[in-house]
Amino acid sequence: MKKKIIYIVAGVLVLFLVFRIVSYRKRSKEEVEFAGQRDVPVIRVERRNVIKTIPVLGEVSGNPEVKVFPKVTGKLVKKLKFPGNRVRKNEVLCLIDRDEPAFKFTTAQVFSPISGIVLDYFLDTGAQVSPQTAILKVANFDTVKILLYFSESDFIHIKKGQRVLFTSLDKTFAGFINRVY
Repeated sequence: MKKKIIYIVAGVLVLFLVFRIVSYRKRSKEEVEFAGQRDVPVIRVERRNVIKTIPVLGEVSGNPEVKVFPKVTGKLVKKLKFPGNRVRKNEVLCLIDRDEPAFKFTTAQVFSPISGIVLDYFLDTGAQVSPQTAILKVANFDTVKILLYFSESDFIHIKKGQRVLFTSLDKTFAGFINRVY
């Protein structure tokens, strides 16, 4: 009688295990079939350049950017070009009165050393000037220098010679990193 009970219990266990295995396989097939019904975008693997955007602050300056000095001592009497005006190389920018008592000098002209844009006057009309006094600044913006300030965590992404794109006033420009320091 004990053997009969052991056989019955063993048979019930075997039937239970068979039922569990069959139901597990059915469930796995359902999950596989369900996974096959999902929309999964598939794309072909290809090499591409990775573009990383790093927001930074910086300073844009003309290349070159030149301070203009008079060749004579005197008084700034007239500004002929103003900030924002385009100028050509050797164009007259302002006039210097170098009239001294007992001498009759003519008004001296101050010329632009480069073609570009007048950025700023450092002196007002009537100021005394000398060859050591900068009067104004002219810059050529055909090519520019940009000094950018990166955080330390971004330095690992920056390399000399690297191509960069920068955006200013909703326009995108291309350039290269010339120096990292």
